[in-house]
Amino acid sequence: MKSKHKQNFGLLYRDDNTKKILNYYRFIFSVLIFGWTLIILFFLIWKLNDLQKEKTTFALTESKSFVLRDINNKTWDLFHRLLAHTEKESTKKDLSGIVDTAIFLHKKQPIIISSDKNIITRIVSLNPIKETNLPDKFENKAYNEFKAGKIDFFSYDTLNNHEYFRYARPLIIKKECLTCHSNENKEGDIKGIYSVAISSLDYNNYYRRQAKNNIIVHTFIWISGLLIILFSFRKIYLHTKELKLSREQFYEFLDNAPMSTFIKDAEGNLIYMNKIAEQYLPLNFRNGEWKGLKDSDIWDKEIVEKLRINDLEILSSMKSKVFEETIETEGKKYVWLTHKFPIKDNSNGKTYIVGIEIDITDRKQKEEEIKKYTKQLEDLNKSKDKFISILAHDLRGPFTPILGYTELLATSAEYLTYQEIKEYAHSLDVIVKNQFQLLENILDWSRLESGRIKIEPKELNLFDEVKKVINLYQPIINDKEIKIIEKVDPSFEIITDQHSLNTILRNLISNAIKYTPRKGIIQIIATKENDGYKIQVIDNGIGIPEENLPKIFGGEKGFTTRGTANEKGTGLGLSICKELIEKLGGKIWVESEPGKGSTFSFTLHNIKTN
Repeated sequence: MKSKHKQNFGLLYRDDNTKKILNYYRFIFSVLIFGWTLIILFFLIWKLNDLQKEKTTFALTESKSFVLRDINNKTWDLFHRLLAHTEKESTKKDLSGIVDTAIFLHKKQPIIISSDKNIITRIVSLNPIKETNLPDKFENKAYNEFKAGKIDFFSYDTLNNHEYFRYARPLIIKKECLTCHSNENKEGDIKGIYSVAISSLDYNNYYRRQAKNNIIVHTFIWISGLLIILFSFRKIYLHTKELKLSREQFYEFLDNAPMSTFIKDAEGNLIYMNKIAEQYLPLNFRNGEWKGLKDSDIWDKEIVEKLRINDLEILSSMKSKVFEETIETEGKKYVWLTHKFPIKDNSNGKTYIVGIEIDITDRKQKEEEIKKYTKQLEDLNKSKDKFISILAHDLRGPFTPILGYTELLATSAEYLTYQEIKEYAHSLDVIVKNQFQLLENILDWSRLESGRIKIEPKELNLFDEVKKVINLYQPIINDKEIKIIEKVDPSFEIITDQHSLNTILRNLISNAIKYTPRKGIIQIIATKENDGYKIQVIDNGIGIPEENLPKIFGGEKGFTTRGTANEKGTGLGLSICKELIEKLGGKIWVESEPGKGSTFSFTLHNIKTN
């Protein structure tokens, strides 16, 4: 069953009503609101994410500033010395001066852990004596990052049940520190970590304030957009009511039109048909069953392609034009004179095609009959002229040598030797047989052209039929010393028309003899194929040039060439063969190469008889 297309609810859709239109616009309205909401949420989330990044950037900047302000080069040196000594328990007594100095530089806070309300600083050794100086998770993670090549590390972390932004820098051994450190250490080794933890309370408060402001702004924008969408929807609703009245008046005019009228869109979807147009549809598409269908759902592909070409011409030019279009319904052929013109629907931007049709089937049938009879008369005149021309030339020409030979025999027979009389008689025999072949071809051609040839199938022995034709041309075969090779099984039987088969074999074998040189070879081969036979006549004669192959089966009437002994033909033989073989349900083809010979092949099938 054909699937029906969904209507687009344009102005030109008659079955459209206000309820359908409103349902359509409600759907659009819902999509717009949903889409608008998604857009606002996207930008709000993007802004909040940007604020989060901004918060992190502020904390990082302040942490770096604290480190640069509070830790100078001298302090770092003291730290390095301190960390070096903490690795050697035997030298604890030497730490007092270093520790005191470090405490002074750190506002007298503990060296290992120092803190106030908002800032906590930590200095840890990677090889401490006391377990209290071990690195925590953050510092271990920072150490792994330093080993990977980073110069600092930061993240949010929880200390003392409060959220902090933590920033860490590595404590690296300098050249001057090597005198105090063990021999296992070298310049550039990481011996400890200095970290700063700044309370994130202020940053979080800043983030919340900014987030609240952004939520308020985006909510205002969202509400404003909703109001605009609602106002537009109301305006469209009122406009739809006005259009409904215009549509009804338009279709009332089309319903009462005295001619077949239709409307379809650019894709071929049928929009409207009046009652007169429906009468030309197939029965199962009448009474409104065409609604929602395309041209291609109703008409054949060939008809649709022709209609489509005319439609595209209208759509591309945007001008009205008149076409002659043909369709076939319920086995009857109709011809229309169709006036098509484009209409643009501003409600949806689509262009539609309106067609007004006049049935000119009867008139066209009479015109076609006149053309047919005229063509038949022209063909008959050409055939008559050709027939008379052949009779006048080909029938008259050979009588000159015949009259010469008969006159010579009648007046001078007593002066001729037996051998000379035999030669004259042989020449007369060849000429008369050629004339007989010519007459047979002319009669066959005449019957084919006039449609008077009858097919009377009967059971034949293929070997016997081939033998009869060879025997007919045996004198010429002997004269040219041609070797005939027959490869036809004596058991091959076929049901076909004897006269047609004889004519086909006679023409193909006589052609092979004509174009085969003296002492040449001709093969006649028959092989079984499906329910019939494939027969080949193969010679090693002069062959056929490629440019002449399309002409030999009647592509050019009267086309012929002279044989190897200057024999002349009528140009009708192969044309007759082709028509007879096709009437018998077979086909014929040729393969040839100049200088090497030709192979004529044809197929014949058993004809069923009652």
